[in-house]
Amino acid sequence: MHIKVERSADFYRVLEWAYDRLTRSSSDETLLEVSLAPGNYEGTNFKAIDRDGGGKIALWVRAEDPQQPPVLSDGSFTISGREIQLDNIIFKNTYTSGPIISLVARDRICVTGCAFAELKRDAYPDDEALIEMRPSFEGGVAPTLQIRDSCFIANEQRSPSYLIDLAAPNHAWEQVDFQQVVFVQNKVDRGLRVGGTEQIKMRECFLDFIPTFFAIDSAYTALSISHSTLIGEPVIQERASLSQPQRITPAYLKSLEREGSERFNFIDNHCYDSLGNLDLEYWIQAVSEGTIPTPNALTKALSGD
Repeated sequence: MHIKVERSADFYRVLEWAYDRLTRSSSDETLLEVSLAPGNYEGTNFKAIDRDGGGKIALWVRAEDPQQPPVLSDGSFTISGREIQLDNIIFKNTYTSGPIISLVARDRICVTGCAFAELKRDAYPDDEALIEMRPSFEGGVAPTLQIRDSCFIANEQRSPSYLIDLAAPNHAWEQVDFQQVVFVQNKVDRGLRVGGTEQIKMRECFLDFIPTFFAIDSAYTALSISHSTLIGEPVIQERASLSQPQRITPAYLKSLEREGSERFNFIDNHCYDSLGNLDLEYWIQAVSEGTIPTPNALTKALSGD
């Protein structure tokens, strides 16, 4: 089923109705494709939740015109299903008391060409997240999360809290891939809560590290960062040593590149102490105009090339 959304009211009038119809239907149709017309969608608190808990629906939400991505602001976005795919959407200028984006999928979440900018949350209770991307339901395949060609810029939440929560009770991602993703100037206490994720790969990313960037619950989680630009020192916090996070210094990064590690691999990265004179307002404005900052563009601006 394909539907088109052209105004905020369509999220309730058309999209929620279509999703509920598919979840209750006995037919074999399980894909709901949603195209968003260009424009600003303000004050939309959208929910598409599989209340039967089976993870039946695959939901694909995309820009009708990738060159004119829709902007969702001052609202929340909650989806659950078998698969979730978001393409070329900008989430911007939102302040709420709960998670602004919450995605829960049985098999797969894929986020491509999206921006998450100037999202703010007054976290209560502590340890909650601005954005949730979690595995759930019982599925027949190992669940995966992919985020590509996207950015997280100038988001903010009261500490202690997370920027993105990937953890879920009794469920874990088999693999989480970040490729060509920007994290810059996010004011939260911790970056990614990865739970029991088996493997995290970050390739060709721009990582402005939050005080503690990775919070890992499993002693078996493997982390790889390669061909990326790193600002500051990544800190890994494991449940067994919550009071003493492991600080990974540039010297330690170099030793890992030489010697390797069974769990942590850092390969061919470029390290900087700070953002220097990088003009963040320029990049935030670029997002407002529909341009997603790329790791390569930010690295060139940082290095003065």
